[in-house]
Amino acid sequence: MPLDDADLDALAAAIGAAHRDATPIPPPRERYDLTTADGYAVQRRWVPDHVVGERVGYKLGFTNPAVRREVGVDEPVFGRLHAGSLLEERDGAFVAETDRYIAPRVEPELVLRLGEPLAGPATVADCRDAVAAVHPAIELVDSRIEEWDVTPPEAVADNGLAAALALGDPVAPADAGDLAAESVALAVDGDPVAEGTGAAAMDGPLRALAWLAETRGERAPLPAGTLVSTGSLTETRVAAGETFTARFERVGDVALRLR
Repeated sequence: MPLDDADLDALAAAIGAAHRDATPIPPPRERYDLTTADGYAVQRRWVPDHVVGERVGYKLGFTNPAVRREVGVDEPVFGRLHAGSLLEERDGAFVAETDRYIAPRVEPELVLRLGEPLAGPATVADCRDAVAAVHPAIELVDSRIEEWDVTPPEAVADNGLAAALALGDPVAPADAGDLAAESVALAVDGDPVAEGTGAAAMDGPLRALAWLAETRGERAPLPAGTLVSTGSLTETRVAAGETFTARFERVGDVALRLR
């Protein structure tokens, strides 16, 4: 049975406080029989009050089957991306303060910016026509639930495990080429640690975008200007180290410095 409003409010308050205080909570399933619909209802309740700035888009999670196996979930999810989660660049690298997070991990991603509204269901061709820019990015993900012990509904409630985003310079889609074939190499403090391609995100970022357009559960189209972070192209990396650099074949480089 879906949670009632009091349960949804209580869980939203708990996750919001965990986000604010960087202190994890026990898995919600210890108290609640959470459905995916409940998770999105919780997400809608706490994120606007605890993430600074207006909503600028969405982040997709678990689009990479390797990440799903790693975390132990079986379906993609989405969270809300707000302006306050976009990191600032200083001296050639985006900077994240680690004391703001609980157990952060790093993911290299391709982020799409829409140039026109996109309604679902959408084909890959629809998505290709709607995209105005492609950004190289590194996403910092975090779990407000202890030990990253999450089910898909709990990950949804936790805003898709969103934490922060280092958003590189935009590239025109024509210059980015085939996004499914776009390769990335991730390095930590100069040492290579992982490689991947755009195909890791649901066989390509455009397919991931189509999934969002169909799945997000809102009637209005995704508006022009929406940012969509399409999911990790490698396995996630625990944020141990100082500087993470993602070097993409065509869309450029982005660096994230932790301190």
